[in-house]
Amino acid sequence: MPQRKSVRNLKKICSLSIAKNMDKIWCKDYLENFAGQGQFLYVNGPFDCLPGPLVNDIIQTLREEHLLRRHHLQLLITSNLNRLDLSKESINLSPVLNFISFRCKHLLKELSLAYCTKVPLGNLKDALVCLENLEILDLSWTCVNDDVLGALGANCPKLRDLNLTALAQVTDKGIKYLCVDDFQKDSSASNGVGLLGVEAAIRNLPNLTLLNHPEVVTVLERMHQKEWDAGLAVPKYSLRYSECPEALLSLCKLRRLEVFNVLVDSQNEEWSGRTLPSRQKDLFANGILPVLQTCGQFITTLSLAECPPYVDIGVIGMCCPSLSDLNLAFNKGYSKRISEENSHPSSRRKLFQCLKKLILVCICRYVLMFKELRRKNDEDGDDEPKTDLPDLHLKDLLSSPVLETIFIRESTTLSDSILSQVLVEGQKFVNLRELELENCHNVTTHFIHSMLHLSGPLKFIKIWSCKQITRSDLNAFKSLIKKHKWDLSIDWM
Repeated sequence: MPQRKSVRNLKKICSLSIAKNMDKIWCKDYLENFAGQGQFLYVNGPFDCLPGPLVNDIIQTLREEHLLRRHHLQLLITSNLNRLDLSKESINLSPVLNFISFRCKHLLKELSLAYCTKVPLGNLKDALVCLENLEILDLSWTCVNDDVLGALGANCPKLRDLNLTALAQVTDKGIKYLCVDDFQKDSSASNGVGLLGVEAAIRNLPNLTLLNHPEVVTVLERMHQKEWDAGLAVPKYSLRYSECPEALLSLCKLRRLEVFNVLVDSQNEEWSGRTLPSRQKDLFANGILPVLQTCGQFITTLSLAECPPYVDIGVIGMCCPSLSDLNLAFNKGYSKRISEENSHPSSRRKLFQCLKKLILVCICRYVLMFKELRRKNDEDGDDEPKTDLPDLHLKDLLSSPVLETIFIRESTTLSDSILSQVLVEGQKFVNLRELELENCHNVTTHFIHSMLHLSGPLKFIKIWSCKQITRSDLNAFKSLIKKHKWDLSIDWM
């Protein structure tokens, strides 16, 4: 069953009390005597004697409770702060940056202004000039430009981690400003940064260990193609990449592929007409399967979306023993075939034993209406693909002993019976934290009660548009949660 709500520790209780009484007690003198009378670089406040981590806890609690105001920061930004997170704050940051530059110039090492879209660039540049000990800075999704990066590169020699994601005004020139020896990590997926900027970063930052940019693989190919062709040693790089570019295919020494997204084009005219099903049957076997057989043992994350019929879940399980994250979305059909070695329950090989996250989105039944009408006079063969996962394959996925997250939508296979069979076979969901079900109409209250009474650390259940679970059932679940004081939230629609 879900864990009971733990009693807050004393530090958290004190932080919450301070946050809720900030204006009534802690800022009362300041609001009555100083607020609105000008900018004060020094204010003797009640938090000056606290160590930086405790002040950070108070600021974080104010943010969590949506209570943080600018005059709170007037008192909370002290000379003891070594980190400050103001991400997504909509308050006027101009005076706040002035406080930071004057009071935190010696100890502040980490600053986040992510998603602060109205950061005053002049004040930010002035602050960066003073923050010589800054090591970690997040400027993602802000309006920062090359001039700010110039101030950063010239005045923050200890900077080692910088996030410049989604900065349209940053160009290659700005990246060149950042070429300092101690730089280790750069997430600079900016629209204005091109090949020259990425190459400058790679060549001039000897301690760079991670670089995230859409052209990083292309740049590496251009830089080291001669060495690769000649079989010479090249430097080792740690890369984070969200796509699989053509340039990656030329890196013949690639040994590990952690993220593999597969898209199969089923619109080719060659496959149109009455013979389409038999041709589509070959797409998984001849297109996707060879890749899985080659590097499947290293794949930990696999996403198959909008693939033609005959996606074989059993084969995926056998080829990818280390798979921890599986996303199956809007695929046209799944193979019902069971391999001979897995055909007998007594000798079945256990699959998906490392799976932690399962996302399954089946095709809405209404989308298949035309297909069903077209085939209404035809007899389905034994090998006709299912638009939903076959029972056996869904049970394989749900039987992973390390499952942490389950999201299933539009599944007719998922039912109380499937869950009962999985539980009987020994699954206890001892790691499951999140369960989300949408439009799963064969799931009843028995399914939810079974999950509630397991011993796992379940934290969140979402039940949307599951016809057999009503608002009355929701109220019963909430009463049960309240009665047992479980640390669990449930969402129903």
